[in-house]
Amino acid sequence: MIVDNVNAPENIDEMTQDEIKKWLFRSIMKDTEILAEELGLQIDADLVEKIKKTKNLDKKSALELEYIKKVHSQVDDIVQNFDKSAKKSTKWDSWPKKMREIKEFNCVGATLLGIHLLENGGIKSYCGNPADHILNIVKLSNGEWWYVDFMNGKKNIKKIEPEEIIIAETPVLKTKQPNIDYKLIPIYENSEVVGSVLGNLSCLKQEAEDPNISDENIEKREAKEYLEKYSHNFQKADFSLLQESLYPKLIEIDETEEMQQEIERINTMREFVKPVQDYVKTLTIEQKRAIIEEVKHKKEAIESLFYQEDTSVLEDVSPKLRKALELFLESLKDAKDKQPEVYQEVVELVIDKMRSL
Repeated sequence: MIVDNVNAPENIDEMTQDEIKKWLFRSIMKDTEILAEELGLQIDADLVEKIKKTKNLDKKSALELEYIKKVHSQVDDIVQNFDKSAKKSTKWDSWPKKMREIKEFNCVGATLLGIHLLENGGIKSYCGNPADHILNIVKLSNGEWWYVDFMNGKKNIKKIEPEEIIIAETPVLKTKQPNIDYKLIPIYENSEVVGSVLGNLSCLKQEAEDPNISDENIEKREAKEYLEKYSHNFQKADFSLLQESLYPKLIEIDETEEMQQEIERINTMREFVKPVQDYVKTLTIEQKRAIIEEVKHKKEAIESLFYQEDTSVLEDVSPKLRKALELFLESLKDAKDKQPEVYQEVVELVIDKMRSL
């Protein structure tokens, strides 16, 4: 169900949990390599050779960053061509076999591709697992930390200067940067990514069987279709139990007070921007691009709307951009008085993203 061209070991009953985890990671990365080839992702062998031969750490890191930007751009070109209509989603596209079938992926799938590409460049990376997300975290040869999200646009390669802390025996990067949503980013060895794949499968089953989610919901409909297609696999394996048994740290850290507060903060912020995101999903690609171009030319006026309550910009923009801005203002209206800190954080995050366009 998850990979092709990989057979289970004959002695699997005799394997330890660590041996099973190593086999799972090797299997999933073998299929990810095939996926990368099918997607046409290219490794710049000459650049990789330069990286290997360079001794000066700052020069080596500059080459590493050049490599990261090259492979990131290739993946982003694929993401930009996804079917972004309301008729489908990528929520469940996190295991190589499915990714190879449809040539699309979610953040887990993008991280798998990231692991493959970064390892081929000889670049040290980790799985970053902030609230409800996963991405690649890179440590360059000179010790710099970089936030590398292969799923969410070309500008998601960002240098971070985190405080390195420990929560529930797990390394966590604590950062406060206006252009990144997350303040706490737990990091793991890349092999732990399999736990996120299992978690996505477990979530798929739960959502498919959840009576509180409408059957018209596209994500639930896709989950039910996949659950039916591979019903024998879901009957044989409890993916939730597998994740808990083999990758307990992924679950334990989310139950800590620090991460619960972080998850609540992220969810609150997302609730504010959800009406705008839902509206933008109804627009065509051309309409979205037109709005982005308009925002680029009206950054100062939009900042004044949120910081000085100057509403004059609403009379000077297209109807579609005005609708998006009004939805955002309406969503934030109550928070401004009741949750001023959250209001300020959401506004600053949106403004920073607008400035980076």
